[in-house]
Amino acid sequence: MSVPKKPVIPDILAAGLKDKKIQDEVIVDESALANIDLSKTNARQIKLKESTFVSVEFGDSKFKEIEISNTILKKCNFANAKLEEGNIDRVEFVSCRLTGIDFADSIIKNTLFKECKINLSNFRFTSFKDVVFKDCDLEEADFLGADLRGIEFNSCNLVKAQFSNAKLHGADFRASQISGIKIQSENLKGVIIGPEQSIDIIRLMGVDIR
Repeated sequence: MSVPKKPVIPDILAAGLKDKKIQDEVIVDESALANIDLSKTNARQIKLKESTFVSVEFGDSKFKEIEISNTILKKCNFANAKLEEGNIDRVEFVSCRLTGIDFADSIIKNTLFKECKINLSNFRFTSFKDVVFKDCDLEEADFLGADLRGIEFNSCNLVKAQFSNAKLHGADFRASQISGIKIQSENLKGVIIGPEQSIDIIRLMGVDIR
């Protein structure tokens, strides 16, 4: 079972963000940000470290090679944001809107996604380690070619999610909705499911249940 390491955040954090904007190579460190609109931001190689973000708008932003570490994000909006080639470590996304987010070719470690809306998202060729998705909506999420070995989907909606060519050994799907997922039978080896999901898996293998 995946057990993400929790973010380590200082007890005292600076307030706000200078000029209320993010530019290339900016480092946001040991800060507490809340109710700030950073939507449609376009920046490269930024770092968010040892900070908290509450109700911050990141929608429609483009963050190339972003690094987020030891950070908690609550009720933030990343809808349709692009975070390709990101590096995420010891981060918690709680009650965030991540619909349509693009995490392609990223590395995500020690991360908790809790009660987030992550439908229509792109995690193609992303590498996961010690990651938990809990009570998340991942309908039609795209994990094509992703490395999902050992991660946990706990009570998630994975209806019609794409898992073609993904590495799934040890991935835990118990208590999640998996009807209509796209996956090859050879990639099912080592996947952990519950008894109630057996029929969905049998149908994926082309068996006609009557």
